[in-house]
Amino acid sequence: MLPESLKSEQTAADFVLNSGALSATQVDAAKTLCNPEDVIPGYRIESLLGQGGMGVVYRAEQLNLRRQVAIKTILVSRMGDQNALHRFEREAQTIGQLRHPNIITAFDFGRHGGRFYLALELVDGEDLSVRIKKNGPFDEATSPGLIRQAAAGLAHAATNHVVHRDIKPANLILVDPPEGYPLPSGMPMVKIADFGLALLQSDVDMITSVY
Repeated sequence: MLPESLKSEQTAADFVLNSGALSATQVDAAKTLCNPEDVIPGYRIESLLGQGGMGVVYRAEQLNLRRQVAIKTILVSRMGDQNALHRFEREAQTIGQLRHPNIITAFDFGRHGGRFYLALELVDGEDLSVRIKKNGPFDEATSPGLIRQAAAGLAHAATNHVVHRDIKPANLILVDPPEGYPLPSGMPMVKIADFGLALLQSDVDMITSVY
């Protein structure tokens, strides 16, 4: 039985975190999964998809449309970090401008209970780095097709004055193309992810005006 001082949820979470048994990310994820419909209005959290030093990504259901989405959140423990908040908000605003089949789509962005969240298109696939580690390099017919798709998505971003700045295999997600989509048989579809480090034209103008 817990002592009286550990009965509140917040105190218990602090106790576990301070004990070193779980990381801040693990504590945050555990609390979220224990309250799946209370974290973000209109969404039910279903499972954990990924985690990092700044945030956590969950599989969720958008209740009014009954569709599966990915929910990206900032850790509660990072909400006092203004740089982290600015980067997260910038990512949401950046991908909110973009509409391209080779870029993951943003559906919703907001703040609830002091926590920022970003609802994204849920893509069931694996990133390019994982695929290459598992299966080795792609053949000469497939590789150019993947490159063209990534280039098409980046070109669309560029026309919207957005530079990704972090293109790497881990940020290129490979998925099965939708039925009827014009790709050769066996060719995966590329989805560009993680615009958290994107540079906007306004940033470029500010930088160049200094010189």
